[in-house]
Amino acid sequence: MIRSLTKKNRLQRFQRTTNNIHRTRIIQQLPMNFGMGPMIIVRSYCNNKRDNKSKENEELSTDQTSPDQSKMDFDEAPQDTGSLSKKSFKQHAKDQKKGPDPIKQVLIVMVVGFVCVAVYWFIKKKKDKDIKATNVQAVGEGRIGGEWTMVDQDGIIRTRASYDCYQILYFGFTYCPDVCPMELQKMTKMLNLLEEKSGEKGLVQCFFVSVDPYRDSVEQIREYIAEFDDRIICLTGTPKQVNHIVKSHRAFTMKGPSEREDDYVIDHSVWLYLMDKDGKYIDIFGADYDAELISEYLVDMFIERGDIRPILSRSIKKFFSN
Repeated sequence: MIRSLTKKNRLQRFQRTTNNIHRTRIIQQLPMNFGMGPMIIVRSYCNNKRDNKSKENEELSTDQTSPDQSKMDFDEAPQDTGSLSKKSFKQHAKDQKKGPDPIKQVLIVMVVGFVCVAVYWFIKKKKDKDIKATNVQAVGEGRIGGEWTMVDQDGIIRTRASYDCYQILYFGFTYCPDVCPMELQKMTKMLNLLEEKSGEKGLVQCFFVSVDPYRDSVEQIREYIAEFDDRIICLTGTPKQVNHIVKSHRAFTMKGPSEREDDYVIDHSVWLYLMDKDGKYIDIFGADYDAELISEYLVDMFIERGDIRPILSRSIKKFFSN
């Protein structure tokens, strides 16, 4: 019995050694220039066999499964969604496909616009309040104006009561080099704008009052005013009459130095005096007031006093401008 076992063991050992020798010969026949190349080739050969067997097992298992289970909808199969459910996965996919909501954008624009309008309205109200607070309010009636008697360019005696309308007086002289012609042109433009905006004529009578009675005779003022608008009346008079109307309106005049008696310049105030129908003082306009501002002021005043009716287009334009 022992001998038989030993013979079998010897045979098994012999087969093992022969197999090992056969394997080593195969490996030795491979090129050794690659270092560990033979071992890598043997391992890759074994791995390929193992992969082929696993693929065959998978194909057999898939053939045994039902066709309904093999056809799986992409929407129902969660891919990389973690713990998301099917409904939440669909909602997530829809949200990714959708862009920004247009309704939300419109609401945002409306809110921003409302805020901007509110801020603008608040700043405007505050600014108007500050302007009103800084304005100086006159108390009582100004002691400017009164009755006067003068002579116009036609030699006719005129008084304040001769004109039952609003009056604008400007004090100057015909030998004025530049200021007086500019103010007369401004009055002409103001009258044109006033008639255009109010739609009526004869609301205001403009006067050019001479403060130089020694040189501004009736003939001189007639020639001078003919170069301007015929709606403007030029007044002159005696030194006493001129002095009275100048003082009653608190106008400033001063004769400058001269080498000759008939060659001199008179410094005077550059103001337009607005008087009502009774000769009472209303307002004064300096050189910084142009024809447009004066005409706007007069139209608003006439509407408030009831002298003219407001024009619908003008009211709408004024409402939107404010």
